[in-house]
Amino acid sequence: MGEDDLRKSATALAVENFGEIAEAAENASEIDGENGKTGASAGSEASAGSGTSAGPRAGSAAGARAGAKPELTREQRIAKRRRELFKIFRGIDANRLKVVTSLIERAAFYTVSLEDLEAELNANGWTEVYRNGKDQEGVKRSAAADAHISITKNLTAITKQLLEICPAEVKKSKLGGFLAG
Repeated sequence: MGEDDLRKSATALAVENFGEIAEAAENASEIDGENGKTGASAGSEASAGSGTSAGPRAGSAAGARAGAKPELTREQRIAKRRRELFKIFRGIDANRLKVVTSLIERAAFYTVSLEDLEAELNANGWTEVYRNGKDQEGVKRSAAADAHISITKNLTAITKQLLEICPAEVKKSKLGGFLAG
């Protein structure tokens, strides 16, 4: 299996798992709506969150449109991801909240970091030329590629932990929706 294949597999796994958490957040919003809870910002944040996963910012069609919203800063993107994830875990007990808080902080940071690394990799490529002395040179995986692979593995592990802790009603609604439709 080549380097490109490994990268694609790792990225697909992380995106797939994080996608499950994002879907669970949407289901949690639907559950809140069914329970009579309202919040205009809750629905708009969930729908707005889907636009940031395409990767940062270099050459994005959305940013090129006239009248498009200004780009969010890195800190704002992390905070937005954090809010999306915390919506899923509303109402859990205090002991689990301590564990979840740490995991959510890491997941939000890693997700935004991956977006930034993907933009860098798209711009500069996954490899770089190295030179050891006068006559020895070659091509090696770039530092950004190594970081991307490492962060993808970490995000996948965190996502699995979050899915295990995810509230039962969110899991049930997601599973029920899957089976029904």
